[in-house]
Amino acid sequence: MSKKVTLNIFGMHCASCSVLVERSLKSIPGAVSVNVNLSSEKAQIVVEDGVLVDSLLSAVEDSGYTASEFVQGDTSSETRKSEMLGSLKKRLGVSLLLSAPLIYFMLMDFSEITPVLMPYMGIVSLLVATPIQFIIGRPFYKGMFSALKLKTFNMDSLIAIGTSVAYFYSLIAYGMYAFTNKSLIGTDGKIHDLYFETSALLITFVLLGKFLETHAKNKTSYAVKKLLDNFPKIAHVIRDGTVVDIGLSEVAVGDIVLVKPGEQVPVDGEIVTGSSSIDESSVTGESMPTEKTIHDFVYSGSINKQGSFEFKAKNVGSTSLLARIIQTVEDAQGSKAPIQELSDRISRYFVPLVLIIALVTFIVWYFILSSTFTFALMSMISVIVIACPCALGLATPTSLMVGTGKGASLGILIKNAKALEIANQIDTIVFDKTGTLTNGKPVVTDVFDVSNIGILEIKRIAASLEKQSEHPLAQAIYQSFIFERSSLHLVSKFISHSGMGVSGEINNTQYWLGNETFLQKMNLSTSTVTEIKKKLESESKSIIYLSDKENILGVIGVSDTVKPEALNALARLKSYKIELFMLTGDNEGTANAIGKLLGIKNVIARVLPTEKAEVIARLKKEGRVVAMVGDGINDAPALATADMSIVMGNGSDISLEAGDIVLMRGNLMDVAVALDLSKQVVKKIKQNMFFALFYNLIGIPIAARAFISIGLLLKPEIAGLAMVLSSISVVINALTLKFYTPFKRNIVSLVVPILMFIIFLVFFVLFAHFDLPIKQNMSAPMSKDTLGSKITASRHEYVSPISINYLRTQKFNSPAPTNETRLNDGSTYEQYIASYKSEDLKINGLLTVPTSPKPEGGFPAIVFVHGYLPPSTYVTTQKYTAYVDYLSRNGFVVYKIDLRGHGNSEGQPSGAYFSSGYTIDAISALKSLQKHPSVNKDRIGIWGHSMAGNASLRAMLVDSGFKAGVIWAGAVYSYEDFAKYRITDSSYVARTPSTQGPVVYDKNREVSEKVRLLRDDPNKLDFSDTFWSSISLTSNIRYLKTPIQLHHAVNDNVVNVGYSRELVEAFKSNSLDYEYYEYDGGGHNIESPYFEIAMERTVEFFHKYL
Repeated sequence: MSKKVTLNIFGMHCASCSVLVERSLKSIPGAVSVNVNLSSEKAQIVVEDGVLVDSLLSAVEDSGYTASEFVQGDTSSETRKSEMLGSLKKRLGVSLLLSAPLIYFMLMDFSEITPVLMPYMGIVSLLVATPIQFIIGRPFYKGMFSALKLKTFNMDSLIAIGTSVAYFYSLIAYGMYAFTNKSLIGTDGKIHDLYFETSALLITFVLLGKFLETHAKNKTSYAVKKLLDNFPKIAHVIRDGTVVDIGLSEVAVGDIVLVKPGEQVPVDGEIVTGSSSIDESSVTGESMPTEKTIHDFVYSGSINKQGSFEFKAKNVGSTSLLARIIQTVEDAQGSKAPIQELSDRISRYFVPLVLIIALVTFIVWYFILSSTFTFALMSMISVIVIACPCALGLATPTSLMVGTGKGASLGILIKNAKALEIANQIDTIVFDKTGTLTNGKPVVTDVFDVSNIGILEIKRIAASLEKQSEHPLAQAIYQSFIFERSSLHLVSKFISHSGMGVSGEINNTQYWLGNETFLQKMNLSTSTVTEIKKKLESESKSIIYLSDKENILGVIGVSDTVKPEALNALARLKSYKIELFMLTGDNEGTANAIGKLLGIKNVIARVLPTEKAEVIARLKKEGRVVAMVGDGINDAPALATADMSIVMGNGSDISLEAGDIVLMRGNLMDVAVALDLSKQVVKKIKQNMFFALFYNLIGIPIAARAFISIGLLLKPEIAGLAMVLSSISVVINALTLKFYTPFKRNIVSLVVPILMFIIFLVFFVLFAHFDLPIKQNMSAPMSKDTLGSKITASRHEYVSPISINYLRTQKFNSPAPTNETRLNDGSTYEQYIASYKSEDLKINGLLTVPTSPKPEGGFPAIVFVHGYLPPSTYVTTQKYTAYVDYLSRNGFVVYKIDLRGHGNSEGQPSGAYFSSGYTIDAISALKSLQKHPSVNKDRIGIWGHSMAGNASLRAMLVDSGFKAGVIWAGAVYSYEDFAKYRITDSSYVARTPSTQGPVVYDKNREVSEKVRLLRDDPNKLDFSDTFWSSISLTSNIRYLKTPIQLHHAVNDNVVNVGYSRELVEAFKSNSLDYEYYEYDGGGHNIESPYFEIAMERTVEFFHKYL
């Protein structure tokens, strides 16, 4: 027996790394198969029973990396990755800081002016390059030695060797200079032939690349993270008649679970009480809500739109459908496509080959072409550092991760990478008929009245007789009558005649309902309905006759109808030059009729499930690449025989194990979507492979200075930067698959590769130096590779991204809101869940639009920004409803936005006080509303409460598009006020690493430290520092150009009323247009009876200025 183990791998950054880990794991006795995925940073190992996980973890550590066992739902690995990213960022920051003097010296090297510091270049360079080389760069040495223990090389080897050569050569040269001249300072200005900046900047640039690459790679797993977000944190379980909130892990099979409006279903189960409209888009990809009632199945992660219901838990934990979907997607993202084997083989020999090329480069330049030693050395180092196995390693897995994730969001589960690649080669598709091309349930298609008693009466008599029968045809007849909303007849003397039909007495009249055999038994002839019979038979429909003792009264045609999307789906597949087959156990007449209707020429009837597999095998022998599409149950043998199997999902019968691709919605059009998506993914993989190989094929010769005859070469540090660019470009190109829309041209995906190609060429042209005086004698001393161009640089003062001035220089834009879900209308307005874009994040919100006639120019509108609410429990439709209703009823378009990280809005909750994220969300909402067809773009205001008062005023200072603003109980202050009054809720605590994970307040580490002190020990801060005035609202209040209204209760125990009072003083000193109201009571939310007064003043103010 064997078992599958999945490990999180930490520290890999190139294809050689993954090969190294894979080799180490394969050496474990009992390891059956090993697959290490660089992009997902996971290893999937199949081992024999008895192999301990600890032995696998030790093997990974022996290869120089760390690992932990992957457990679904456990976020510790994500936390670990975030911590590692934070550590990497810290190392990068220190390295950049230490590199600053080296950059200065390098730039001055090309200046005609000799700066006074140049004589100190040697000692300063040594002092700053040494910690970069051996402390910041220590992980590269560690990785190299781990690889050497396994008798191989990796990317760490290239970096460690390249930088060490430059560093130790410089150290020796500097030591010889100091020994000869008895001085550590340049006696005649600068000291020549020192390349400390080469080693230091190489490490810095590589760290920069790893940081950007890691950040971009994290986005490729966005689909899984989004699926994980669909798991609620708690479940309301009814135990002993009481509702108890418990964690999902505590829910047991058989528990009765309560789901309230707006909440997510925690586990799978069957409804026992109540009904509702359920949004199952997170599970099936179907955007339209589904009506559910007693006995219907509900899935974890789906959203209860309206109405409460109770259900019995059936599948919990890892057995729930959403959990299995996530596991399926993660398995697919961790699998390897056959095309990846090529890059793995190349990567296996890549690093040793590069080292050989680098050595040959040195030998040729120094020993054959007689260049200087330093020239040959720099050529060798450039070759070592420009070669990039990272891009090769990322080319396939990043595209697979984004592609499979995109498929999951469309309701298409791709089980493994091989399926994606094979789908791109399919030339023949075989369809099962029943339940695949057809709905799988018989329905009444025709009713003929041949006795003038009326079609409705025929239906009523037939339904009354069939009500008591369980036969599928009987149920079809009965169900067709239900929709007539008419009462049934009372039937007596009911008899079921096996294989023929039923009979019964209605109002003292005996009726018979059945097939032609039944009529013959009653000595009745079908000659009176010959034409009807021929018509129905030609359409391969089942014929049911209704008769009394003497005559045929009516004829009913019953058929299994084709799916409504079938014709369009098959037409799309034919456009791909795919030949279609249909297999069915039905008779030839029925099969040919369906085939003719759908335009399928290859129809094979009367085949058993086992015979279907034989048909598939025969087609494969003809050289075809065959896909089988079926229901995953009766078609199991054929699905297993096909090159690729596609299973139609159907409600609670969805089987994730049955096929290579599972169509969760059971929609035939998704077959074409799956093939189309596979083509795009494979195309993206080939593009990335091209970029990786193209980059190395061009970069290595240039780095080796093979084109020096035309004046083209690269310095080692620039070569390192080129290596960074290659990895990032591959990841970015893969991320363009996120913009995939079925059957539509992905403009982003088309443009980005072209831009990448241009960027590659431009990079090598701009950063390679021309006009090198190559006619000089190369045996003569060459100072730092004499270059014919000068590098100039400008110094820029750091400006905090959260400062008002910085935000005022930025451009914000967002398309008009997209209505996602229509909610119940208010008394005078329509309501929608609508989304917009803020910094590429999808932000949701509650949008209300008046139902009254639109005035000329459009309605006035309000961007409504909510105060602090715990992001994990925030629900769009549950808070601030009275506020929104009041404003909406008074003729405003209201957009109550869900700030990033709240509800279903993307991103992380960043807070308003030390981050600009919420401010940008508010401004982007303004830009979005300005494009709404019902809104007057020149009459938009903003309303904010508590924490949002800070973000709202900040937005008004940045963008004058807000024509008026109202703030209730606003936490609006200079930061001295914050230290003085504090805030008693968790609106600022929520962003600290202990509660929300590591969050970067600012790019400057100094800012993070100041924020920490402000929160923990404000007395240690110097508020005269210009940093505080740059981000303070009151210090920048001069930018406020629109009227503002403030409301605050004196008994507010969350946000002290002193904030508003001091803000008013700032308004007065700047002669600003404002209104200020204080209330004796009402608390933080200004509750009744003050609420009505405050809302009335708010509406009056907005009507006045909007």
